[in-house]
Amino acid sequence: MTGTLYTDQITYGGLTATQVIGSANGTAALIPSNGIIGFSKQEAQFPLQYPNLTNATPFFDTLCAQNVVSECRFGVALTDSGSGILALGELD
Repeated sequence: MTGTLYTDQITYGGLTATQVIGSANGTAALIPSNGIIGFSKQEAQFPLQYPNLTNATPFFDTLCAQNVVSECRFGVALTDSGSGILALGELD
């Protein structure tokens, strides 16, 4: 798989960071399904088989590195009814 990395301003829930995002050309069965909407760790982003894509930092790590969140922590709570909460940079 190949792809192109782009840099853009990403805003999520009122938090804005300059983020690297990727556009993949094709599919690959070897990319693990880790993380929820950019909250996986750096090691889980793209396997080493794709060295041209390994510079993509996860969104939450970018928020932490750019001091956008007051604390480098997040919480996700999901329910059976389809509702939930995502807390960024603080405890709920």
